[in-house]
Amino acid sequence: MKLKNRFNHRFDEPDLTKRNWVENTDIDEELKKLEALFEGEIIVEELYIRHWLYCAGGSPSDQTTFEVQDLIKELDSASAGDIIQIWTLSDTQPEYIELRCPNQDGLFPTKGAY
Repeated sequence: MKLKNRFNHRFDEPDLTKRNWVENTDIDEELKKLEALFEGEIIVEELYIRHWLYCAGGSPSDQTTFEVQDLIKELDSASAGDIIQIWTLSDTQPEYIELRCPNQDGLFPTKGAY
């Protein structure tokens, strides 16, 4: 999946996209949880999704859904630096996943205007 970079048309400072971005070594654990969710290993009765936009005005978008396809649409709309938090609301196996979207160099922001 190719992530959009919302910085190219919003800021005159190209330096802003490089400031405070680092490699994330903890992403593998979260991606394993996401893969288990897509493969049906995690029971999904309901999903709560919160999408934080990096360097964008406004509050995060929240949605509750019963379909994994809605989560895929949300992931497709993500841009570099965004954070997507996912809660699987299940009585038997609740799970929390937090995904930080990398920039084109594979780096993640350490700080941000969320």
